[in-house]
Amino acid sequence: MSRTASFAGLLVAGLLAGCEGSMPVAREQAARRWNLARAEIKAKLAADRLQAGNVAAAAQELAQADRLDPERSQRAALRAKVWLAEGKLAQAAGLLEQTHLEGQDQAEIEYLLGVVRQQQQRWDEALAAFLRAAELDPQEVTYLVAAAQTWLQLGQAEEALTLLNQHAAQFQGDASYQATVAECYEQLENWSAAAAAWARLPAPPELSSGIRARQAEALYRAGRYADAAAVFQELLDNSAAAATAPETEATPDPVEGDRWLRLMLIDCYLAQDQYAAAAKQSQILLLRNSNDVDALRRLARARAQQGQYVEALQVARRALGADRQDRRTLELVLALAWRVGDRELVSATAAALRQADPDNPLVRAVELPGR
Repeated sequence: MSRTASFAGLLVAGLLAGCEGSMPVAREQAARRWNLARAEIKAKLAADRLQAGNVAAAAQELAQADRLDPERSQRAALRAKVWLAEGKLAQAAGLLEQTHLEGQDQAEIEYLLGVVRQQQQRWDEALAAFLRAAELDPQEVTYLVAAAQTWLQLGQAEEALTLLNQHAAQFQGDASYQATVAECYEQLENWSAAAAAWARLPAPPELSSGIRARQAEALYRAGRYADAAAVFQELLDNSAAAATAPETEATPDPVEGDRWLRLMLIDCYLAQDQYAAAAKQSQILLLRNSNDVDALRRLARARAQQGQYVEALQVARRALGADRQDRRTLELVLALAWRVGDRELVSATAAALRQADPDNPLVRAVELPGR
């Protein structure tokens, strides 16, 4: 055998030996990469399941991801979300606190820590966490809104509104941002501004009824009764149309709070001296429930404003029969009884009202000498 052939043979043998020695390492690295990829897929599935509201499936997918890749710190936020959804507040708090102490101050970790503090009713700490999250990721409106909502919870609407106004140019097209602005104005009792904020809200169709109702209530409280009445009537018309439409999977349920909408509409009519319209809407409610105290009381007020005092008193007494402890109804019956000159009823009602409200000014007024 020549020296060249011998050298070539040794070289091949050495290469083969080297390959054989590195193959287990390569296989291990490939398996590791494959497990990491599978863990990422499982984590993504867990996030999707959690978003869909399937907490049990999310927990199962996440457990599989942890088995494939035990480096759980990479999925701390997702694990905390699952634990929070499962009601495991202490475990979530511990994980988030540890992640925070390790210097992983990602915005999402701070936000979730704020959620935990909220549930623990540690409002100042929750606010601080949300503000840190908003500072770390100023592009995420959720963190900003969470901080503002916490200020509202603390009764500090001006601070919340100041924070929101600083980001108006960036987030004014976001529904959650505009809704929080409107709620700030509501807490500040700036009802005109609240109504304007609700009107700017880019609401999806499935939320539009509730948002329009909030807008209408703000209009009413701002004294814009005609504008409010138009919105309340629109909502009631939409509710009636939805109730009579053929049932399909795409047909929405009628507007919740139909009774409340109609009561507010009646109040709008009363405020505008449209007593016949108020009476008509009251009677619609009474056709559904003849003992509806709120509807009876409004009908009595409408009849009294029309000069029909005897009929108004009859209606008010029906309301009192349905609820003898209602202070507003007692006041109405007392005022109407005094107006029609029913002294016996005045005396009995004044006694009942005095028992319910010893310092009631109406009782003192009807009991003045010469009355």
